[in-house]
Amino acid sequence: GRRHRHRLLLYLTYQPCHHSGGHSRRLLGEHSTSCTSLLCAFVREVLHPAGVGLDLRVAYTYRAHWEEGGYDSKYEPAVLSARRGLALLRREGVALQSLSPADWAWLVSHCDAPTRDAWARGAPPFGAAVAGERSRLDAFVSTALVRYGGDEDETGAMPLSCEPCAGGPLSTTRD
Repeated sequence: GRRHRHRLLLYLTYQPCHHSGGHSRRLLGEHSTSCTSLLCAFVREVLHPAGVGLDLRVAYTYRAHWEEGGYDSKYEPAVLSARRGLALLRREGVALQSLSPADWAWLVSHCDAPTRDAWARGAPPFGAAVAGERSRLDAFVSTALVRYGGDEDETGAMPLSCEPCAGGPLSTTRD
């Protein structure tokens, strides 16, 4: 991978969208928004020239992990777009990871005193059951990011171009 003198760490609730948001049958997989494309352009045009790499810590995937047959077929374009977005981020050298226990501890360290105290004591809402579920979810997210963050899907058919994104001031096209 690319080496950078510095890293920018960004914590996200969900993976960045890539034309995969919304619930309108007409727009699924064709949504005009792609936070992925904007991040890729920012990495390519701002961060990398400054010697900075981007690390994303993702608390949950959005549609990319949906198993074929486990959802209404109307969502297929959105699922494929979400997976393509992960692959585009990896292609730009963006590190994608789920949150680790150290990440959670760092995030909680910025909360108010009662929240930090509850975390330290393992008190609600941070009890053992919740901690165990969160740990399992982080492992699931990690697996999904590895599985769907490659250059292609299981069929080998995942184009890494993004026609709706090409040509804007922060374009995803490469020279």
